[in-house]
Amino acid sequence: MAAFKPVPPALAERYLACLPEDARVERRRMFGCPCAFVNGNMFSGLHEDRLVLRLPATERERVLADGQAAPFEVMGRTMREYVVLPAPLALTPAQISQWIARAFDYGVGLPPKAKGGKGGKGRGK
Repeated sequence: MAAFKPVPPALAERYLACLPEDARVERRRMFGCPCAFVNGNMFSGLHEDRLVLRLPATERERVLADGQAAPFEVMGRTMREYVVLPAPLALTPAQISQWIARAFDYGVGLPPKAKGGKGGKGRGK
């Protein structure tokens, strides 16, 4: 398995500055990369040099069809609800903020994740 490339510091700084100023936003790291969660659900993050966004199906299909984004694939798996913007440093902070806000709005409407694990897998029930 190939190691992930580190997130460029300038991208991490810009991403974190563009997150919504909302008490519900929780900043965490996944695979060593900065990500943002709401109600336990990841709605955006960085992976290597790409911006990862969780979007509703209709919007996801539209941005994939018009070439604005690509499917998010990690470790050989396509993450169903996520897309990536391949060159986020080419975007202005306002554009990044708009993309993240769209993902946040979708994340707010998702059911909260239960605390304490991966959906009950491996608990003998």
